Amino acid sequence: MSLAPGMTAVSFKQNEGLPLLASMENLDHYSVFGAYVYPNMLIDVNPTLVAVTAYIPRTPTHTTIITTYLFPAEAIGNPAMDIMPAVEFNDLVNHQDIDVSERVQRGVASKSFKRAYHSEMEKYAQRFVKQYRQDITNS
Repeated sequence: MSLAPGMTAVSFKQNEGLPLLASMENLDHYSVFGAYVYPNMLIDVNPTLVAVTAYIPRTPTHTTIITTYLFPAEAIGNPAMDIMPAVEFNDLVNHQDIDVSERVQRGVASKSFKRAYHSEMEKYAQRFVKQYRQDITNS
């Protein structure tokens, strides 16, 4: 996802003055990159932080979610640099994603549910389902 021209942060506070990650310095424009690590981790790389989120299933109705934030060293412990707007924004997006996942889980738990159909936009979800089914069949 590309950021608007001149923007360096994904946060409630535009360009909060946090230092850029070393790999993000001196770019003409900034983007957010994401990666999925099978089976239960997301990595988001923003110009000012990296967020690593792990999903740990506990029961069929409960998953523990742990997000670890990595900021440049000069941002940590410096009272002039407020990391909370970036953390709070990421937390909001996580909760929106969690809400969608919870609704899907309630739907597939229905006695009427037989199977799901994936649109082209859901190709990554479909790949996950196929991989997961293979893994549980082979274990």
